Amino acid sequence: MSDEKFLSRWSRRKQQARRREPDREPATSASPQPDSDNPAVAEPDITAEELARLPPVEELTPHSDLTQFLRKGVPVALR
Repeated sequence: MSDEKFLSRWSRRKQQARRREPDREPATSASPQPDSDNPAVAEPDITAEELARLPPVEELTPHSDLTQFLRKGVPVALR
């Protein structure tokens, strides 16, 4: 197969995609991300009790679940 055939096909498909683009809706992920501007959807701040229950940083391993440290309200020093 020559490059000319490949480039012709690529160009044709690119033009077809441009023609279809305005009709298509933007792609969305399967799980919607929380909207930080919308308090009803955003994750609540971590409470003082939850903060106290966090495991000591020294005990964390590569297999530890770190999502609890990434919540809103966790001090930057713990992140």
